[in-house]
Amino acid sequence: MSPNGTWIWGISATSKNPEIAGKFLSFLLKDKEYREYAKTQSAYPGLKSFAAASPLYAEGGPLAIAFEQASKTAIARPPHPAYPTITSAFMQAVDKIFNGGDAQEALTAAAKKIDEDIEDNAGYPPFDEQ
Repeated sequence: MSPNGTWIWGISATSKNPEIAGKFLSFLLKDKEYREYAKTQSAYPGLKSFAAASPLYAEGGPLAIAFEQASKTAIARPPHPAYPTITSAFMQAVDKIFNGGDAQEALTAAAKKIDEDIEDNAGYPPFDEQ
């Protein structure tokens, strides 16, 4: 599996303000300061245009091969509203395991946190209906 960018933003089909959300996303992708910031970061670029402007990921850059590989083999993260909780719980579990904790215990605790979040949010309707 290859990385395919950082946080993914989108507009749901049930958004009450899709025009405003669209303007916000357009701003994020066109803002000069954001692009300048992205050039200085080693974080994986989520857009081809960001990669092309990055001294790390542009053609000839030290990480260009990583971007080329990912453009052919990347698998997107799960499009789930609980993704921030999933990420946090998994990160905490991995940290515990790397620091000598019991893997089964850490992963079970992570799964419990994730399940509780989904339950607390009633399955994240209408996501649970799809």
